[in-house]
Amino acid sequence: MIGLMISEKYFVNILQSRERLIRSLRAMNAGDAADQVIRQVDKMIKNGDRSTRDARVSKVFVDLLFFASK
Repeated sequence: MIGLMISEKYFVNILQSRERLIRSLRAMNAGDAADQVIRQVDKMIKNGDRSTRDARVSKVFVDLLFFASK
């Protein structure tokens, strides 16, 4: 149940961020809006890469702890 509450809160935050971004983009001219979208996509890709890397490092660390305890 707690996981569901956290995921609902996360989803609401994503929707609010999306709405804020859409409002900002509509207020810009086309060139500025395109640049902003490119920056946002780059930021999302970097965050995804960082999350993937962190997950790999965490798995290696857990594996090392597990094998060290044997």
